[in-house]
Amino acid sequence: MPRIFLPLALAALLSLALGLLWGSGGFSVDALQLYWDLRAPRTFGAFACGGLLALAGALLQLLLRNPLAEPYMLGVSGGASVAVFIAVLLGVSWSAAWWAGAAGALAALALTFSLSLSVRGFRAERLLLTGVALAAGYSALIALLSTLVPPAALPGMSFWLLGDTGAIAHVPLIWALLLAGLVMAIALSPRLDVLRLGDDKARSLGVNPVGLHVLLFVLSAVLTATAVMQVGGVAFVGLIGPQLAGLLWAGSYRGTVLASVLAGGTLLVLADVLGRSLIAPLQIPTGVLTAALGVPWLIFLLRRKSF
Repeated sequence: MPRIFLPLALAALLSLALGLLWGSGGFSVDALQLYWDLRAPRTFGAFACGGLLALAGALLQLLLRNPLAEPYMLGVSGGASVAVFIAVLLGVSWSAAWWAGAAGALAALALTFSLSLSVRGFRAERLLLTGVALAAGYSALIALLSTLVPPAALPGMSFWLLGDTGAIAHVPLIWALLLAGLVMAIALSPRLDVLRLGDDKARSLGVNPVGLHVLLFVLSAVLTATAVMQVGGVAFVGLIGPQLAGLLWAGSYRGTVLASVLAGGTLLVLADVLGRSLIAPLQIPTGVLTAALGVPWLIFLLRRKSF
């Protein structure tokens, strides 16, 4: 393992330890069983969701050839949120709303992809602009539906929209999808390295860029939809994770995706720890803290001379 991955792995382990042992009440040896029963699913789930978002962001930045691309720009969060709001209005349980939101996220991504196609086939800039336009439309729908949601359900829905790691469930499934996505990305890394040279160069070297574009989009869609339904509107993790990986690792894409997962998971766990510790016993939505980190990071990227 290259030396650069050692500090990333140590940072990931440290964040997991903090997530398990630190909270509003600090650390207590007598409460270790409580930490394991309540904090372990939340902490390990948050790390997996951060890894999903960062991996999806790394794939989308390659697909769109845009270092500022991130999963929520494609309207996935808005599509999931609209589906969840509709499910709540229909009076279904939260578990059913979870699956409705997952379906809504995938449907939103399918709509984005289909509308972005032109007579000349797939074009990255059309995909990005279509996603941004649809995301604005979903925001308007969410504002409308929020006026119709029962008052008792609105606080929980609003917290989820801002990013909530407190309701993570199905942790083994999240980790299984993360590991499967990571293995697939690593297996594709030789072709992804070629794709970074451009479509024409990839085609001349025997790589089908169109098929690879579709595969990357579908993989990032599944990863993003899974994370969105678990943690809601946690933005910028899919941007910061791959960007940190790019600053630390300039080798093959295999290393980029691995570093992105470690950075994204660490970031979301640390944001979760801060969210439940800064103004305890109140909690700050995790998405608020990731946005507080993401906005200055985005400004930093825009001001970089090499950007």
